[in-house]
Amino acid sequence: MSYGTRKKDLSYYIRMFISAVFAVLIVGLISQFTGWPADDFFTTVELLFHIPFLVVIFLFIFNFIASKFIKPDEQKEKEQEFLMRTSKRVRDELDYDKEKFKELQEDEKFQTFYRDVFEVYRFGEKDGKTIESLENRFGEGELAKDAADIVVDETKKLIKEKKIKPSEDPKEKS
Repeated sequence: MSYGTRKKDLSYYIRMFISAVFAVLIVGLISQFTGWPADDFFTTVELLFHIPFLVVIFLFIFNFIASKFIKPDEQKEKEQEFLMRTSKRVRDELDYDKEKFKELQEDEKFQTFYRDVFEVYRFGEKDGKTIESLENRFGEGELAKDAADIVVDETKKLIKEKKIKPSEDPKEKS
């Protein structure tokens, strides 16, 4: 989840308030020695006491408005999570060197396979895309066969974790 779209909790606003209070106190100390904006510490703090409250109110309003206009791309986040989890398992189980992984990245057939597996994971089996058809997409002896088997196996586990049968379409439940 990106930082800009993350929901802010109470501790975030408390930290911002405390930071603004420290800033006002520092300005008060500076005024003690320089005489600007007032002659002493307490007068300066009294003049600027509203700043921490305004900072927190401004941040809250800004975050509220920004959350209405900036929606996190949920589809991209789920796809990224899926890619990270399946590719980690492939890296852990296969002893491929960098060249073999680069070949997999550049292999258009494997990339199409990866997109199709994600669609089956996300939306269920439909349009002829089933777990069984994906398992048989690569023949024996192809570089991508072992990686594809691991990806399909991990996808089955992820589907079980979601508690959605591969043939169910989550859109139909709504």
